[in-house]
Amino acid sequence: MTIRHKLLASFITLLVVFSALCLYLTYALHKQGEQTIFAFNQPLNAVNSSSAAANIFRQASNFSADVLAFKTPRNSEQVAAEFAHFQSEFESHLSQAKASSLTESAMELSSEILTLSEQWFAQTKHHLSGGAQSALLDLRVLNSLETDIQTRLTKLANETQASAQQLAEQVTSDIDAQMLSVFILLSVIALVAIVSVFFLTSGLLKPLLNLKDAVVELARGDGDLTRRLTIQRQDEVGQLSSEFNLFIEKVHQSVLAISESVSQTQQKVHEFSAISQQTQEGTSEQKNKIESISTAMEQVILSVSSVSDSSQQAQQQAGNIYQDTEQGVCLINQTHQDMLGLANKVEQASDVIFELSHSSSEIGSVLEVIETIAEQTNLLALNAAIEAARAGEAGRGFSVVADEVRNLAMKTQESTLNIQKTVSKIQQQAAMAKDMMEQGREEARVCADKNQQLAVALEQILNRAGDIKSTSDVVSEHTKQQDKAINHVNQFLSSIVNIADDTAQGSLHLQNNSSEVIASMLRVEAKVGEFKLC
Repeated sequence: MTIRHKLLASFITLLVVFSALCLYLTYALHKQGEQTIFAFNQPLNAVNSSSAAANIFRQASNFSADVLAFKTPRNSEQVAAEFAHFQSEFESHLSQAKASSLTESAMELSSEILTLSEQWFAQTKHHLSGGAQSALLDLRVLNSLETDIQTRLTKLANETQASAQQLAEQVTSDIDAQMLSVFILLSVIALVAIVSVFFLTSGLLKPLLNLKDAVVELARGDGDLTRRLTIQRQDEVGQLSSEFNLFIEKVHQSVLAISESVSQTQQKVHEFSAISQQTQEGTSEQKNKIESISTAMEQVILSVSSVSDSSQQAQQQAGNIYQDTEQGVCLINQTHQDMLGLANKVEQASDVIFELSHSSSEIGSVLEVIETIAEQTNLLALNAAIEAARAGEAGRGFSVVADEVRNLAMKTQESTLNIQKTVSKIQQQAAMAKDMMEQGREEARVCADKNQQLAVALEQILNRAGDIKSTSDVVSEHTKQQDKAINHVNQFLSSIVNIADDTAQGSLHLQNNSSEVIASMLRVEAKVGEFKLC
């Protein structure tokens, strides 16, 4: 049953209970009002009727006394009619008093008075009509009967008042008992309502407090992403707990993916740093060897100059030319081997830089994965913040967690962007270094080819030492060309040295950038380490 249904059922139950209570109170008040009206009207009617009967009887007595005393003119028919009217009025009021009597004794007393009054009215009427003297009763008997009737009327009035007082007290007692019953019933209903509200409130607040404790522990504790809420309800709180567990699971998986990506990136960056270190060391070694070659080429230039001078004196110094040419052949062969070695070193350095560029591309791929995960995490955190805002006060602690996760995702995106910029710069510099190394390798091959040509020429000079005199002009021209070629080679070697310096600086810069990337990865790993993942 959902919270809405529980609250609706509670309100309907309270409404039914209070409606039944209102109906009961209405019924009780109606009965109590009827009893109260009866308690006021019935005794009042009995007292009024008995008092009126007593007054009518006194009037009839006085009228009969006046007639018998001849104080009133005698008209038999008029006297009889008036006296009959007194009797009718008396019997009517006495019957009303009897009907309004509250006790059996009052009713019996009314019956006795009615019987006695009939005798009195009959005898008095007989006296008033002037019947036979032998049939007339003594006036003392009539007076005694009259006194008895008045006494009984007085007793009836007093007894009626006493019964009215007793009925009033009984009504007051009934009202008090009714008020006590209503108070007890209201107290019981209030107690039941309080207990129901307590249990209903406890049932609603307990899962909300559990959810609040879990969110607070996640926000202020050690970031335990392995904790899940126990779902024991099928209402809105149970649905909120289930959605919270799904959100934590998604965050858990995202942080795990970020952790794995950071580890892979660190491994690649360490490999990249090692390759940069090797490139820097290889470039330094290449630079030293090129400087050695440059020194050797300066010696070749000096030897070629010497050959040029010797060609002018070819006839006088043929023996010296032969020796110098032989030395030149050996030196050129050695130079040729050194140039081949240099070409191989340049080719190896080019391969290393190619691997460096390939590793940089892999780092870029890994960083794209990290950026994608960070964007998804940011979207999940934004959705969680929206859901927490919909939850209102109960989702406030949950909104704090979503903000922290979104900040972490934004920081990860910023770090990834910085790493991408650094890796892009590394790739550009690696591409430039690769192009320069390719150019240096080609130039080294050209130098090797020219050295080979020089070696062939010197061998020809050596084989034709006997003809050196006749071909001295040709030798001189070849020597000039060789001098130019060697100068070009020396210039190429200087360019290669400059390229090697640039490559060394680029490798050093790459190594520094790798250190910055590693530091950024460590910061990301430290942030991820704040969460408990297993």
